[in-house]
Amino acid sequence: MPRWLLLMVLGGLSWAPSAFSALYLDLGWDYRRGDFGTGSQITLQAPWVGMSRYGSDGWAASAVIPYFRLDDGQETVSGIGDVFTSVSRMVAWGRWTPVVGGLVKWPTANADTGLGTGAFDATVQLGLGYALRSDLRLLGQWGHTFAGDSDQQRYENYASHGLGVYHQRGAVGWSLWWNQRDNSIPGGEVARELGLGVGRFFAGRWRLQGSLLRGLSDGAADWSGSAALSWRL
Repeated sequence: MPRWLLLMVLGGLSWAPSAFSALYLDLGWDYRRGDFGTGSQITLQAPWVGMSRYGSDGWAASAVIPYFRLDDGQETVSGIGDVFTSVSRMVAWGRWTPVVGGLVKWPTANADTGLGTGAFDATVQLGLGYALRSDLRLLGQWGHTFAGDSDQQRYENYASHGLGVYHQRGAVGWSLWWNQRDNSIPGGEVARELGLGVGRFFAGRWRLQGSLLRGLSDGAADWSGSAALSWRL
């Protein structure tokens, strides 16, 4: 789940309004390790490539293709993961910045090897930002995912929500956030995480982002990390 969220999905809660239209080529790497409530340590590494577009009118869209390497301590499997596409609309309204968006997960990964679910998922996301100052913003996010069932597993629809703060200082942006996500497997553990993110623009065309997350519940990864480099085309 590349994080995700360049947009709301890949930059966590670190989004901020764009002052100009831009198309980016994005390269990234995600890492997650934990037992996720299963009792077995699982390590997931996911380099990914994508494209994202931000408009001065508040519209944004992205597409991400990951390559998964999954190690459960007994065997290692790898291959193309599920593709993610998203779209969102942000509106500046005084100190308030409401956002509405949607995400679709396409079943491109091999479900037989555990790299995907073998089904489409659709997520509706709502966000709200409030500017305490011109460089400091409070953020809230809520999402609901309609999970598709596969031949191997029945999945439940699940909700997620989070709170955070975003600080912009020159070309550098910092974010701190907490989020919670219900489990899509019946009886599964809720995932809670605390994350820290940073992003920086270079020479007007390059953007480097990174994040580190600590799991706060059995359903979350013990540790997660991500890095992304974007080039404005």
